[in-house]
Amino acid sequence: MLYDLAFLLMDLDHRGHRALANLTLNRYLDLTSEDDGLGALPAFMALRAVIRAHVTRPRPNTAGARAIGRRLCQAAPLCRRGRSVLRPAPPRLIAIGGLSGSGKSTLALRLAPELGVPPGARVLRSDVLRKRRFGVMPEAPLPSEAYSVEVTALVYRELCERAATALDAGYAAVIDAVALRAGERRAFADVAAAAGAPFTGLWLDAPAATMRARIGARRGDASDASVDVLDRQLRTTPARSIGSASMRAAAREQTLENARRVLDYPSPAVREREGPTPRRGGVRVSRPLTPSPASGCALGTLSRGAGEGLTARLRRVQLEVFDRVVGPDLALFVFRHVGVDLVDDGA
Repeated sequence: MLYDLAFLLMDLDHRGHRALANLTLNRYLDLTSEDDGLGALPAFMALRAVIRAHVTRPRPNTAGARAIGRRLCQAAPLCRRGRSVLRPAPPRLIAIGGLSGSGKSTLALRLAPELGVPPGARVLRSDVLRKRRFGVMPEAPLPSEAYSVEVTALVYRELCERAATALDAGYAAVIDAVALRAGERRAFADVAAAAGAPFTGLWLDAPAATMRARIGARRGDASDASVDVLDRQLRTTPARSIGSASMRAAAREQTLENARRVLDYPSPAVREREGPTPRRGGVRVSRPLTPSPASGCALGTLSRGAGEGLTARLRRVQLEVFDRVVGPDLALFVFRHVGVDLVDDGA
C-alpha cells in the first residue's frame, strides 16, 4: 500500500502541499502501523515522480514547439522532484512536551513538513498510539482505565520504538507527549543517542487560562484531556530534563519561529534559496559504474563512508542510479526517452 500511497504523496509535494502530504502519511501510518516500510518510501516516491513525468511527456504527435515546450516544462520538474526525494537528510529526533492544551500537537504538525526528507518527519503522538492500542480510531474517547500508569508506560515505550524505526529509516521524528516524568524524557534522548542522531527537547508553557480555553474548544481531537486533568497536571511541577528548551506560548507563527531558532535551522524559504546542507561521510564507488545489460541501470559496489549507516548508503546508491539513468540534463532526457522527434514535428 505504501507504493500506491507514494503517488499521492509525490503529487501533493510536487504541487506545493507538503504539509498535506505529511499529514496524509502520518495519518496512514497511525492507522496501519506500517512504519517499517518508511525506508522504501523515498524510492517509491522517486519512481512515481518519473512515471508522472512519463505520462506528462510530449507525445510523438504533439505539434508545434510551443506545445512541446509546455509539456516539457511540466515533465522536467517532476524528474527533479524524483531526484530531490532521494537526497538524504540527516535524521533527528525532537520531543515536544508540555501540559495539556499548551500547543504541542499544533507545533508538531507545523514543524514536521519542514524536517528531513520529503514529505517530512514522522509525528508520534501519545494520544493516537494509546487509542490504537485499544483498537479504536484516534478521535474515539477512552475510559479512565486506559490512562493507568501501566498503560502509559506501554504507550511511551511504543513512542520510543517507533521513533527508533523512523530514525533508522533515515527520517526525522517528532514525539508529541506530555512527558511529565523526567524518566520519560530521558528515554527519548536515549533513542536518539542509540541511533546517532541529534536530540532536541522542547517544553511548551502557556497561561493556565489559555490551556483551559483550548481544552474546552476541542472537537474531534485525539486527546481525552479535560480541564480536571489539566488542573491535576498544574499541581505537578515537572522537573525539566537537561537539554530541553522552554518556550512560552505565543501566536502560532511566533511559536513556530521560536522553535526553528531553538532547532537551529532556517525557514523553508531560506533553505530553498541556500540549497541542501552538505553532509559528512558519503559513498565511495570501489569500481566504475557500468550499465547493466538487462536494465540499463548503472551498478557498482558501494563501501560505507565515514559516519554513514545502511539506510544512508542505500539512499545514496538510489540517487547515483537515478543520476546515471536520467542524467544531469533533464530536458535532454525527456526528449531522448519519450519518442519526440524535434526534426519532424513541423515546428
